[in-house]
Parts: sequence; C-alpha cells; structure tokens
Amino acid sequence: MVSSKRKGTNFENYVKRKLLELGYVVFRCAASKPIDLIAVKDGSVVLVECKAFENPPKSSWSKLLELAQRCGAKALKVYKKRGKVVLEWV
Repeated sequence: MVSSKRKGTNFENYVKRKLLELGYVVFRCAASKPIDLIAVKDGSVVLVECKAFENPPKSSWSKLLELAQRCGAKALKVYKKRGKVVLEWV
C-alpha cells in the first residue's frame, strides 16, 4: 500500500514531467513549502499546487492564491476529478 505522502510526491513528479514536456523549467519545493512546484517559461512564473486526491476543499488553495498575488505570478491548481487530472488556472 502506498502512503498518502508517497502518493502526493508521485503526483507532484507526474505534474512536473508534464510541465517539462510543455517547455517549462520546473522546480519542486522541498516539503511542499510554501507550494509544490514553480514553473518558468518565457519569463512567466507559475506557482503550482498539486492535490493527489479527488475534490480537494477550496480552503486548500488559499495559500497558492495569496502567494501568487503577492509576487505577480500565475497560479495553477492541479487535482484529480473522476480519475482524471484537472489543471485549473486561477
């Protein structure tokens, strides 16, 4: 059985690979603090929060939104819905 921490790490690495395929330079943050991933492409910075489970509560995105607004970056929420990966720009 895979621990929830391992499941989260695997999901973050999956999202990182997909962003790399799209041409981003991606940094994974240690212990997901303050966010999971930072992606940069053509001078644009994207802060990424990943949730490896279905229907994460809206409150789980507040840190992402606050930080993105403070530094003028884009925010990307990535989570699963009905077994599919959802990327949602905020």
